[in-house]
Amino acid sequence: MVQKDVCDNCHQKQSCREIYGRLGSTGSPSALVSIVAFVLPLVVFTGSIACFQTILPTAINFIVSLSITVACIFIANAVKKYNKVKNGISRV
Repeated sequence: MVQKDVCDNCHQKQSCREIYGRLGSTGSPSALVSIVAFVLPLVVFTGSIACFQTILPTAINFIVSLSITVACIFIANAVKKYNKVKNGISRV
């Protein structure tokens, strides 16, 4: 209640409302998306190392696992860009 009274008497209450509205509607990714973007390549790399461990020698295993991880990152970026274009977001 005290906050409402202070805002009612303020001559900048409309600009404050507009600024806080802009701050609340930022287009930044959520924390979950950031965590998945960080963890997914680690999981893909670790999983591919584990899968190819008995089949390939160590150096080749590392190169193949790294290549699979990079391909996964490129595919994820392509899907993200496709979804932005599909949803009409102009900046890709």
